[in-house]
Amino acid sequence: MILIDTKQIKAEYLPDYQCLKYSVSGYNYGVALRDVFNKFLEFGKQYKIINWLSNYRDAEILEKEDIEWFLSDWWPRAHKELADGKKWAIIASEDIFMRMGVKVIVSQFGGVPGRVVTQYFESEVDALKWFKED
Repeated sequence: MILIDTKQIKAEYLPDYQCLKYSVSGYNYGVALRDVFNKFLEFGKQYKIINWLSNYRDAEILEKEDIEWFLSDWWPRAHKELADGKKWAIIASEDIFMRMGVKVIVSQFGGVPGRVVTQYFESEVDALKWFKED
């Protein structure tokens, strides 16, 4: 089920995986980026998402202010509202600066025991297989 379909951000719910799958391309920043990620939290609650598939392969740099927002605002809410035993699969960006920004966020909140298990993948197919394990 398609939830968001814009030029730079696409999101869909995959019911067979209880997954919110989204892809980000190009340069996204500020209020527009934050609004989309807040929508992701709403979708997470609405559809009882347990798996997240984030495809950043074609995304460009994250601004420092947006990284700070993710760390201080979005991630704490995401963990409180949606965590506990969830899996987060990440397709890393080819842009080195975006890759570094995502790694900063993951290092702060990803992989917390009993909360969110994170893993990087080269393809969405491999990530979806991982969701079916266990």
